[in-house]
Amino acid sequence: MLLPCARIIHLNCCVAVPPTPGPHGECPSSNWLDLDPSLPHCYFLEITEYGVSWDEANRNCAGLGFGSKLASVHSYEEMSKIHGELSKHNGLVAWIGLFTTPGAAADVYQWVDETPYDFFNWDENEPNSPGVELCVQAYGHNGKWNDAYCDQYYGTLGYVCKVEKVQPGTSPTPNTPLDTTSGGGGNTTPSGTTTSNGNSDDTTTKTPATTTTTSVNATPPNSGNKKATSLRISKKNK
Repeated sequence: MLLPCARIIHLNCCVAVPPTPGPHGECPSSNWLDLDPSLPHCYFLEITEYGVSWDEANRNCAGLGFGSKLASVHSYEEMSKIHGELSKHNGLVAWIGLFTTPGAAADVYQWVDETPYDFFNWDENEPNSPGVELCVQAYGHNGKWNDAYCDQYYGTLGYVCKVEKVQPGTSPTPNTPLDTTSGGGGNTTPSGTTTSNGNSDDTTTKTPATTTTTSVNATPPNSGNKKATSLRISKKNK
């Protein structure tokens, strides 16, 4: 797309006018995708070679800085924009920031960013294991949600992060990793991730996080010893 000229230098050269930010501002850095100027957030999709646990995905989002976390979704319009990105990658399933706790009822879910659970987009017959499969993933082919075990789930090959836009000329939140184990009251991560053996009361041992991409104050469940190789899909390097 050709940008309009602010000033013509000569016949074939001009100074381009930069894009005008939408009413909510712009992304805090070029790594983020502005999926819709009418939305107040930007998004980051990362695809991994082997898959990562929900906790590791959330830590990696926090490691991007600017207050980023796994994405919460609050409207059909927002989910349709996210689905548009997921659908570009055949067979992709991605973690989002929705979770529940062991033994919780079917309708008791919360977002990791502590925003209200005011929208859902469950696939048919989902969630099918509430209080057991504690974390939620979005399917790339239809954008619908599925509850799943939170460990290193090999069908989940990506995750979606979300961050608030900033107004031009203002300084975004410093690019500092966050502590994802505590919040302003209430749980911000699943308490007692259920392992893939289906034993809901068999809580995995928590160990300090060590990743090759980020280092944050978190104590995730042990999700296996395969190392995820990140293949980032973002506006910067599409």
